[in-house]
Amino acid sequence: MKAKIFLISVVTMAVVFWFNFAAAADFEGKITQQAIFATIYALEDVDSMEAADKVFAKSAAQLKQMALESGDDENYSEEVVDIFIKGDAFLMNTSEDGHRATVIFNTKSSKIITLIHDQKMVMVTDMDAMEKMGDQMGMAMGSDPEMMVGDMAEEDLFSLKPTGETRTVNGFKCELYKGTDSEGDFYHVWIHKGFADVFETLITAFSGLDKSSADEDKESAFFRKIKGIPVLTKTLSMGDVSINEIKSISREPVASDMFKVPADFKKMDMQQMMMQQMQQMMEE
Repeated sequence: MKAKIFLISVVTMAVVFWFNFAAAADFEGKITQQAIFATIYALEDVDSMEAADKVFAKSAAQLKQMALESGDDENYSEEVVDIFIKGDAFLMNTSEDGHRATVIFNTKSSKIITLIHDQKMVMVTDMDAMEKMGDQMGMAMGSDPEMMVGDMAEEDLFSLKPTGETRTVNGFKCELYKGTDSEGDFYHVWIHKGFADVFETLITAFSGLDKSSADEDKESAFFRKIKGIPVLTKTLSMGDVSINEIKSISREPVASDMFKVPADFKKMDMQQMMMQQMQQMMEE
């Protein structure tokens, strides 16, 4: 069961990365990130920044303990993601519960390649086809895709203000900004102003920017204006705490062979699998 959930989460992550890395810079090298997610039911009623500040001050070990006290071990997860960048090509290695996956894509193509290593399986996702499929599913469910996009973009609650507080995070000199993300959730972001060639690559990584929209959202506009990289981001939403942290950025040669699909991997039709899952969800 966990393997199936992991597969779905990898596909979701690949889709998100496709939209977020729509404009790459000339950076070549490796970026290592750590993601922590904790569900803590006792924090569902946090309704002020002061209370959120206390949550964000807790260590990963403390959050893990609180999450485990809220339920089972699925209430807490940690994941390290290695991202390799070479020109317009991106490769992301990730793992969860021993399941390894690699996501490969090129910003000039609408294709995302996902490798599931323990199953020696490769899936090719055509983002243009997925977008059309989503529109078709929406219409089948009685929703107008254009109206849905309009509703989603109607209210952007993003707001970040500098605090003047500074610290060094993993070697990056940062300043703390506080506020809310686009959904209005409590938000702490430690921002480093540097790495100009990495800036364009990461500018939309925390924005939820829709590539089908000609308008830039508030978050993308904010990071573009200050030219800063979000090194450490903490978000609190209805008891869910998420922490995303850049551990390192290294300029280094990236071999072109890394982006090739192993010859012994079997191809799976991603669109067919997603359509089956959508249909199952509609029938439940």
